[in-house]
Amino acid sequence: MDASDEPDWVIDLASPPVRPTVEQAALLAELERTLARFGSRPADPHVIAGVVAPLVHGLHASGMTANSIAAHSRIRPEGVDRILAEDFSDE
Repeated sequence: MDASDEPDWVIDLASPPVRPTVEQAALLAELERTLARFGSRPADPHVIAGVVAPLVHGLHASGMTANSIAAHSRIRPEGVDRILAEDFSDE
């Protein structure tokens, strides 16, 4: 099994499940619609990260952690962390 085949999730048994707010659910739905347009193995993940960055930042600003965003989307936690750390405003 190579790194790309490893599970995309982390199970956190120590805390209760987080239910997204109505606003967060709308942003998560838009995030999934946007990701679906690119297919399962995009040619340039950096381009996609730039496209979804405003949604990921919106989710984070609404109070969701990187792990919570990842748990409710197809983006791995490391990907969420990279998107939150990088400035895509010029792209």
